[in-house]
Amino acid sequence: MRNIKKTRFINNNSGSSQWVLGLFALTFIMAAMVFVIQLCAFRANSDAIEDALAASGLAAALVDVERYGIDHTLLISDPDNSYQKYVEALNVNLAAEGSSFRRKRAIEGPVKIEQFRIYNVEGDKVSEIYMDDSGRWKKKEGKLGIMEAPNGQVIQNTGIYGEIAFDLRGIMGLVFSTKKSKLVDVKSYIDWA
Repeated sequence: MRNIKKTRFINNNSGSSQWVLGLFALTFIMAAMVFVIQLCAFRANSDAIEDALAASGLAAALVDVERYGIDHTLLISDPDNSYQKYVEALNVNLAAEGSSFRRKRAIEGPVKIEQFRIYNVEGDKVSEIYMDDSGRWKKKEGKLGIMEAPNGQVIQNTGIYGEIAFDLRGIMGLVFSTKKSKLVDVKSYIDWA
């Protein structure tokens, strides 16, 4: 009988597939970590920007003091002045271009005011005052509890709605265009204070 030798095939690449899978898993984990860090940074920025919008809306809520003194009705009767105060407050609250706050919050470039709306509530009637594309003030009437702000919130009290658009810088230099809006209910802030 013959001696039959068993030959073994030696695979020099037996560990390479494990290396490839290991590197793939490591890359996936690192990408997931970057995503989570980016998400946390965006949440922190979102909260800070929403606070700035709320403060700017309150600054713009220039209530007609005489009317409030007579019958406790909160009305914002000067849209030009309210809009100017909103712009001034927004510049301060979001900080001027190039400031350290701006760098920390990662806002890139200019902030554009997309919408500014005033909601006056008298009884069960709501008046919406907004600026059209040509820069003129327009007025629309509606019913209390039915009229909604552009973000879907139902109007319950006199307030200011603002919406801004800006670019937000992310990790690794990525820039995202985004919008943020806030409806400020003046009565709830007066009742709170």
